[in-house]
Amino acid sequence: MTRKMMFTKNTLTLAAALGFCGLVSAAEVEWEPDIYPKNNIFPSLIIGTARVDPSNELFPMWEGDHHGDSLGQVGAMIEGVKKGDKFKLVIAANDLMKESKYEGVVEETPEGNILVYPKISYFYDKLSGISQVVPMEISMELFVNGQSKGEKTETVTLRSVNDCLFGVLEEAEEGAEGENSDYSWLFAAYVNENHPWVDLLLKEALQTGIVSAFDGYQSESTENVLMQIFAIWNVMQMRGIKYSDITTTAADSDGICSQHVRIPNHQPQRCAESRHLAHPFQTQIDKESNAESFERAHAISP
Repeated sequence: MTRKMMFTKNTLTLAAALGFCGLVSAAEVEWEPDIYPKNNIFPSLIIGTARVDPSNELFPMWEGDHHGDSLGQVGAMIEGVKKGDKFKLVIAANDLMKESKYEGVVEETPEGNILVYPKISYFYDKLSGISQVVPMEISMELFVNGQSKGEKTETVTLRSVNDCLFGVLEEAEEGAEGENSDYSWLFAAYVNENHPWVDLLLKEALQTGIVSAFDGYQSESTENVLMQIFAIWNVMQMRGIKYSDITTTAADSDGICSQHVRIPNHQPQRCAESRHLAHPFQTQIDKESNAESFERAHAISP
């Protein structure tokens, strides 16, 4: 899986036309901000991957000449630099991040654009509290060989922390079909088996008498496992929780697939995306029954 980097068609066309007219030299540096994915900021993606090993193959890597954070989501694409040029990209501080920068040297003659992504220092407590889709501005300034190439500001869509990204159709050359990057594993970041609501509902489920214990798969009986699941779901129904299949988020974007995920602290008495709400119970049962362990991300759910 790779993330494509390219200038917009309008930028390239304008640069080519000016160069042909002799108004821009071949060494002219052109650049523009690049916010992944597609000018959207997903708090769930930032929080959920904050501790992900960059070598983890789950995360799509950038294609081409990349500098800085290999998992970066806020950076810039630069065209026109040459071997030996020194560059510095400074991302201005805002309500969600501290000022962050990356400095480097072009080691080899670029075949095309270079992509620079500083390691951003985020305010994770603020990201985790974003509940509404709002526009926000991200400003940055590029320096090449000590000279400023200007400051640019990009207006992006800041998504709710409940919006879980699960797919991105990557950019492709004209006439080619873009690759689909799979982020469905990000749903695991909403799992929190230590939430106090889990123990409360498990106790209520035992009080119904449907099952006498939650032992996961220890009984090696498919029927027992299904009855344990039913006991939990029965208590949810008794509390008035209903299945809600929310496949459309408040800020749909072309080429981006996301789904709104509700967590217990937000609407415990009304409705929830049952597929993800059930995960903490199963995880807790697995832990208590010494079931086979597996790696999970626990980042978003309070």
